[in-house]
Amino acid sequence: MKAASLPRNGSKRRLLFRLSETQKEEAVEPFIDEVRLVISRQLKIPIERLTPNTKLLDLGVESLDFIEIIFALEEKFDISIPYNANDAGATGKGDSSRVGSGKFETIEQISAAVKEILDTKTAA
Repeated sequence: MKAASLPRNGSKRRLLFRLSETQKEEAVEPFIDEVRLVISRQLKIPIERLTPNTKLLDLGVESLDFIEIIFALEEKFDISIPYNANDAGATGKGDSSRVGSGKFETIEQISAAVKEILDTKTAA
């Protein structure tokens, strides 16, 4: 879906594009495969077990595993992922050794974060 926005002062036209949910998912899709591959290698599990909706908590990912995944993604994509281990990672049930809360809960969320960081890096 495209939405056009024309300035009222007669200056150059600007077109603003709004992405539908499907378009957003398609934009993240290439990153999902790469993130799945990194997670598969880090956890030594078959990539077939990983879908975009796979939750790290369901894989039994602990905080050290998660940090290693973050480091591997940073190296793979040459980015820095802002993650504070003191702010996230607990399940909310008092088990701080398990990961799964926050915006890095699923592979799709991690992929979207990687894409966003790369987009920001590219725009700079």
